[in-house]
Formats: sequence, structure tokens, C-alpha cells
Amino acid sequence: MFEKKDYSKLTLEELIQEEIKVKKTSKIMNVIAALSTGLSLYAIYKHDVNSIHTVLPLGSILYIGKLGENLKAIKQEIIIKKSA
Repeated sequence: MFEKKDYSKLTLEELIQEEIKVKKTSKIMNVIAALSTGLSLYAIYKHDVNSIHTVLPLGSILYIGKLGENLKAIKQEIIIKKSA
């Protein structure tokens, strides 16, 4: 599910494009996490307990965390490429 990319092999332009792509994906996943959390809270309010209401927000949060790690690695590599 999560591929491990070697960002040191990418050029500066490719790193910047990758950073833009990860930021866009992160924004989309934040919206999905907020919606799924709202759906879960509504389901709890209506007393409709289902495992999907737990899995959606947790899965979204885990994916957002992984995107954050990737973004951090990309930013570090951009700093290294700019200083070289």
C-alpha cells in the first residue's frame, strides 16, 4: 500500500512536483478524515454502531500520518539539493 521511494535519486524539479502532489493528496485525505469522523459521530448519536465507522477515520488518520512522513522526507531532500 505504501511504496518506499528513494527521494535522493530525484532531481530538484521532480522533488518539487512530488511535494505538490503529496500536499494535494494530504488536503484531500484531511477532508475525507473530517467527513468520516463526522459520519462516525452521527452514527454514534443515532446508536448505529458498526465497525466501518471506526475503520474509516482510523485508516484516514494513518494514511495522513504516512503522507506527513513522506512530505518531511521530501522537504529534507529539497534542502539538501538546494544547498549542494
